Amino acid sequence: MLVRTHRKSDIPSISRLYYDTIHLVNSRDYTRKQIDAWAPTLPEESFWKERFKKYQVYVAEQDKRIVGFTELDSVGHIDCFFVHHEWQRCGVGSRLMERIVATAERQQIVRLFAEVSITAASFFLHHGFIVVKEYETTRRRVKLKQFVMERWLTK
Repeated sequence: MLVRTHRKSDIPSISRLYYDTIHLVNSRDYTRKQIDAWAPTLPEESFWKERFKKYQVYVAEQDKRIVGFTELDSVGHIDCFFVHHEWQRCGVGSRLMERIVATAERQQIVRLFAEVSITAASFFLHHGFIVVKEYETTRRRVKLKQFVMERWLTK
């Protein structure tokens, strides 16, 4: 498995992975109404192009197929962190997290933090994050439970 910086040509695969993961994986922990509010349609390429301007975006690639992606900004905020529904619990997330931690250490970022879904919370806990607070976010007037989680990096 290769973890690399994303390319513009990856965007259609990233968009499909994002949508499918929410609908096929996060649906274990959220209602149909919540899932449809979170990801009602496949995001347009322009959405990702604009979004990716503020992040370092990494993809996990296996046999030329995108099986995961994540975003990291310059202050340690991890935004999207998604693993393809067919590649759950296969080490994809761990490889992406290793890349984020290595990048953060290289850039002397001392704290990583993220707003994490119910579904992803155990993965982040496993990787040394702690829950700072539980809260509800609103998407299209529908509430979704999430967690603010953080991890301090030390050498």
